Amino acid sequence: MKTTLLIVLLTHQGYWLGGQEQTISVQWAVDQPMPAANLQWGLMFGQVRLAGDEIKMPDGIGPAVVKLKIPPVRVRTQMQWAYRVRARDGGKELASGQQLLNVFPPISLDDTAARMIGRKLYVVDAPDGLPALLAAAKIDATRIADTDQLQLARADVLLIAANQLSDSPFAQAPLVEQAKAGAQVLILRQTKPTTLCGFALARRPVPPKLVWREEHPLFAFLDATDLQSWLDGDSADLWAIRLPTDAPALEIAYWPRETPGRDPAPIDAVLAVEAIGKGRIVLCQLPLGSWNDDPRSQLFLVNALNYLLTRPEPTPPPSQRPTTVPANRVEVPTIRIPSGEMP
Repeated sequence: MKTTLLIVLLTHQGYWLGGQEQTISVQWAVDQPMPAANLQWGLMFGQVRLAGDEIKMPDGIGPAVVKLKIPPVRVRTQMQWAYRVRARDGGKELASGQQLLNVFPPISLDDTAARMIGRKLYVVDAPDGLPALLAAAKIDATRIADTDQLQLARADVLLIAANQLSDSPFAQAPLVEQAKAGAQVLILRQTKPTTLCGFALARRPVPPKLVWREEHPLFAFLDATDLQSWLDGDSADLWAIRLPTDAPALEIAYWPRETPGRDPAPIDAVLAVEAIGKGRIVLCQLPLGSWNDDPRSQLFLVNALNYLLTRPEPTPPPSQRPTTVPANRVEVPTIRIPSGEMP
């Protein structure tokens, strides 16, 4: 068995936007004196070395920090960050390896902005969060500080940013009423309430793996590895949506059953959709990253906005679902990505 001497941490788990500066930290895995050593690294695109350097490993506990600017790309591109640690006394190799990098071009909301024209979009978030991102994309949105401000409003689309809901039993009632009237509601990760739109929330350790409905429009342009990478972030726990047995909601990312069988059973999910009245509510407890520099989060937002502009479909309980799923349940618009420069 190979012993791991180093801990290598990449911002956003190595999902980067081209043209931005990113950070990699490298430190010893044990808290004890280690030989004086240097870290040699190279940023590789196939066999082409794009950048590289050699720096000292700290003598103490802290990490060696590498900052590098990633070249712009036109399409999603895989690169590698290769490293080698050598002792300064004699040059003996102490550790080596490589990390896969997924580099993305700029992700455009232009096409989505055109579809949003004429829609009444409300956002519950701080001004520098989703409202700033939508404004930069020229998407007209009304920022509100609290769901109470929805009492006299009529929304087409509602976005509730992470940790914007209190534990007040009245905070979520306007969201449900808006959905019943036909609004499309997206509620991102909440940790303060004990329930979310009628479903209990439960804190659970991050599992080694979740079950993902990869074909769902919310996951367009993201593969199984991309989805699983959300579980490799800084979060030690997930706040699960506890769907009761045979609940009329569609689980999209969820814990696998503990026992085999086809009979309906309770489900803990981190992403689920519930059709309600004339509208629907998307409950997302995934630990998404930064809107500004995490391409996975940006893709999810584009997918979510496009999805919320489609006609709601019923979400029958598991016992009433067909055994096969039609091939084209929902048509997903194409995301247009502007050109850049290949490395």
